[in-house]
Amino acid sequence: MIRKPHDRPDQLRVRMLLPLCLLVFSFGEARSADAARLPGTRVLTDGRLVVEVMDPASPDRYNRGTRFSPLANVLRARLDGHEFLHAPDTHDPLLDNGGLASEFDLLSDEPPPGFDEAKIGDGYVKIGVGVLKKTRARYDFWPVSPVIEEAKTTATWGTDRASFQQVCDGVNGYAYRLAAEVRVAEAGVTIECRLTNTGEKVFSTMQYAHNYLAFDGAEATSDYRIEFPYEPAPVYQPDSARALRQRGNTLVFDEALKKTLNAKLPWPAGYDGPNQLSIYNVNTGMRLTMTTSIAGPFVFLHATSGYVCPEQFVRVRIEPGETIFWERVYRFETGVSFAKDDSKTGAIGQ
Repeated sequence: MIRKPHDRPDQLRVRMLLPLCLLVFSFGEARSADAARLPGTRVLTDGRLVVEVMDPASPDRYNRGTRFSPLANVLRARLDGHEFLHAPDTHDPLLDNGGLASEFDLLSDEPPPGFDEAKIGDGYVKIGVGVLKKTRARYDFWPVSPVIEEAKTTATWGTDRASFQQVCDGVNGYAYRLAAEVRVAEAGVTIECRLTNTGEKVFSTMQYAHNYLAFDGAEATSDYRIEFPYEPAPVYQPDSARALRQRGNTLVFDEALKKTLNAKLPWPAGYDGPNQLSIYNVNTGMRLTMTTSIAGPFVFLHATSGYVCPEQFVRVRIEPGETIFWERVYRFETGVSFAKDDSKTGAIGQ
């Protein structure tokens, strides 16, 4: 620094220290924004997108129930200062989850491997969790089931990726090995899954990502749009809010939700395009595009006043010794300009 003749020594020190203080403050602010917010998580980043991933080995991890897999659970995604995912600090760690949580075999009419064969008190395989005890005749995902044998899980962490391995010795001829990897690059997250049947019996399984979304905390209102590469045909569940209207390939919430919305969107007959959807908010200027590498039987849309969950399901059948691969790619965007169209065509769906 060049000292001017009229500078006093104390003024000179202030001039020299001020840029250093600003640099330290800015660095500290950036580190604070990139720090883990939730207990039992680790941070991955590509320098712009910051994601927070649950550590399966942490005793105080975000979800410790017997429903969701602890592998590759991205709980937070922050891009350019904007938060995309819903994962509140206050929650029930046995029943609640958040972010991009994944689960195998949710449905009662398509239960986990070995469930139908097992007697009450015997074990069955819940992929992503381990061997659980059958306590009722009909499968129900909601109650916390007793664990007979927890699957063995390990994780390897990097700065922009994390790899997970899980082995379950199984029961009654059903067993598996599950590998997952989370990669962060170019403002996107890729979650890769490899499932191997290590047992003696063939099994089918269905997997989905719950995708708890709340763009900068925005509630489920008509500001949200969900766009598909085909024209969706929602089928509401009983007692669901009938709050969707349609504009071509786009679904819009008719109004702020006063009760839960649950609707199935079947895979269109004859459609052979990508398993993809985009959800955006015309008020926040944020968009998330989700692409799954294999076709699915349906997309399920679950929403409450606090979050929106578009869920892409996949179903696979695996022979003994066979490995099936699929991946889910999430592309995050901010500062996008959207045209607001407030025209209403009425609630749609069956």
